[in-house]
Amino acid sequence: MKSSDKFSFAHFTDIHIGTSVNPAMTAANLTWALSELETFDPKPEVIICSGDSVCDGTREELAEFKGFMDKSSIPWHALPANHDLWGEESDDVWQEIIGPMRKSAVVGNFKFLMWNDIKRVENGWLNSLPKEEYAWLESELIDAEKRDLNVIAAIHNPMDLRNKYTTHFTRWSNEDTEKLMSLFARYNVKAVISGDYHVNDCWQINGVTNINSASLAGFIWNGQDNFPVKPGYRLFDWDGETLRTFWRQGSYWNLPGSPEKKQRYCWTWELYHFREAGNMYWPIMHYERAQVSLNAIGGVWTGGARPVFRKMFIFDQTKLQAQSFSQLLNVTRVSWSLNENDWRPMNKVWNGIWDEWEADFDPDEFRGGEYLLKVMAETDAGAKYYDTVPVVLCGPRNAPRGTAPVVAGGLEVRQAFRIPFD
Repeated sequence: MKSSDKFSFAHFTDIHIGTSVNPAMTAANLTWALSELETFDPKPEVIICSGDSVCDGTREELAEFKGFMDKSSIPWHALPANHDLWGEESDDVWQEIIGPMRKSAVVGNFKFLMWNDIKRVENGWLNSLPKEEYAWLESELIDAEKRDLNVIAAIHNPMDLRNKYTTHFTRWSNEDTEKLMSLFARYNVKAVISGDYHVNDCWQINGVTNINSASLAGFIWNGQDNFPVKPGYRLFDWDGETLRTFWRQGSYWNLPGSPEKKQRYCWTWELYHFREAGNMYWPIMHYERAQVSLNAIGGVWTGGARPVFRKMFIFDQTKLQAQSFSQLLNVTRVSWSLNENDWRPMNKVWNGIWDEWEADFDPDEFRGGEYLLKVMAETDAGAKYYDTVPVVLCGPRNAPRGTAPVVAGGLEVRQAFRIPFD
């Protein structure tokens, strides 16, 4: 593998800068994310922002968003969506301040295709694929193939064949979805990345990987808890063969109030400087706790980050797949458990900005039924951090038609997953 094959990028979506219910917080989220990217070695080579970067789509908000992004040393590109456009009478303001409504950008050995997939119509907004847009995409894909470039397509609203693959509502018609995904499959597009629904998910359409990212604003922008995932952004790493991805959840979780629980939660008290605001304590930016997630079972995403999850139905031998991250803490071990105090080791299979871990899992070792499958990351200082996913171990009589060892349920939200020490 040549060093030139290595490539990484960041994905921001649904940032909602401007007149949200808490504009100071959304601005702080963006500042945190941009600041953290500067600390990585190597830094991502580009940031892709896939829509709803602002709230009301006014000239002032777009200028404010651009001002934040231009402070970064990392190049960035943004595509417009409905929140970015509805505050002005035409799209001219976006083009004046941010750039074209659609664009291709070559960075390293990747070409990024970005366009405004949600259009103004008489009674609202509609996702569509006009002939001229299809022709533009096809010409860009032909060019990428001639130049041996990998392609990432970025849109705002995730594509689905009427919820066949996900539980998300989609504004795309089945006809446009089939047409676009067939085009992407023909030219081996590495992934389609999207946002809009403020949740993380991954699915395949016609063999093309679709990866939806949650919001950098989290549920802050509208003051409601109907978008339960906390603020964060997504990282991607390409090693020449495999595109890996990691959801980086924010470094400013609400921490428990008592000193005893804070000690358990933060591992080392002295590393933190806290500012109290109501019942919330905020650590300084670069001293976050470790992050661990049971992100997939048998290659099927578990629906993270919490509190969003998929109940996983396991029928046969498979692999558990976890990810861990910390900038300052050294995660030395990740283990899994189905029964209390029966912790079994996972093997580190990849390391980069985050680490990836795997373990073989045989459901025949356990009695069939419902369990909470847990993973635990341990640091060299003895701190422990956890993630949990509900699973159902199904015997052969309950096996689905087909050969899949794992089947995922729909996305659910469970309040108990919010904070370990609530």
